[in-house]
Amino acid sequence: MFISKITLLLFSLLAFIAPALTYPVEGDTEADLWNSPEALAALAIINDPTPKFLMNITFMDEETHQNVTAQTSYICDTTSGSPSVHWVREVSGELRGKYRNSVCMQRNPFGSKCTTLHSLGDAAISLCGVLFRWYFCDAAGFAGFWISDHCAWNGLAGGRFIYDDIPESRVAVHKS
Repeated sequence: MFISKITLLLFSLLAFIAPALTYPVEGDTEADLWNSPEALAALAIINDPTPKFLMNITFMDEETHQNVTAQTSYICDTTSGSPSVHWVREVSGELRGKYRNSVCMQRNPFGSKCTTLHSLGDAAISLCGVLFRWYFCDAAGFAGFWISDHCAWNGLAGGRFIYDDIPESRVAVHKS
């Protein structure tokens, strides 16, 4: 009698679970959300490959120890594979807070010529360009916040913040 009750209970449970597992879910799939005409149009506007002028900044040149003024600009590179805005802002916040006056330096002479400065969650911020080029980490954090504010799309953000000194340096916001 006890075994038949357990068997009956298992069959009843299976009768309720099987239709739920095989029934198609209605509504938009995630792929439809990313590939909708509206989403793709918004992404095309955000990801205009023309650098957008931001401002002139002044900093000290490492070799001459004189103040130099450089233009800054940014390019959005947001895709469905970009990190979440939340984690970009977390990484940027730590660079501007915890590591504010630390030196963030490009130390990779090969390949991408980018050095990851900091990463949290699914986001990372890297400095790219000339070997041993450095900025205070506060500047890299500022760039991360700028990209998260101006390149956001569907909760994701990615892009490059460009310091147009000679030669140029880039702060890249990307997936870790």
